[in-house]
Amino acid sequence: MREKLSIPDEHLRAYVQEHYALSAVTLDFLPLGNDVSAWVYRILSESGTLYFLKAKHGPLYEASCLVPRYLKDQGVESVVAPLPTKRNELWTQLGELVVILYPFIGGERWRIKGVKMLL
Repeated sequence: MREKLSIPDEHLRAYVQEHYALSAVTLDFLPLGNDVSAWVYRILSESGTLYFLKAKHGPLYEASCLVPRYLKDQGVESVVAPLPTKRNELWTQLGELVVILYPFIGGERWRIKGVKMLL
């Protein structure tokens, strides 16, 4: 999605605090991605760590969370896996939205045939 969720930022901050014990200093909407049913945000925590928050409308394909987490837990360092909640779950529900938190992987932007990419 290219537009922010209709949920106020303060509500999302409180939700992340409640479910992940994460205090968000900043919550920046990122108008990017290929999933038209998802919204993504970059979170800066009080400790200075960056996180990637995905809120997805519709059903979740659970293997998209379970497999990366399993691989990461087995020592595969190159996998970006969802971070567990306080209840050790890999996703939560916020109304009709599925919310998933990841470590933020930054990079530089580059173009291929006029398309911006983030590495």
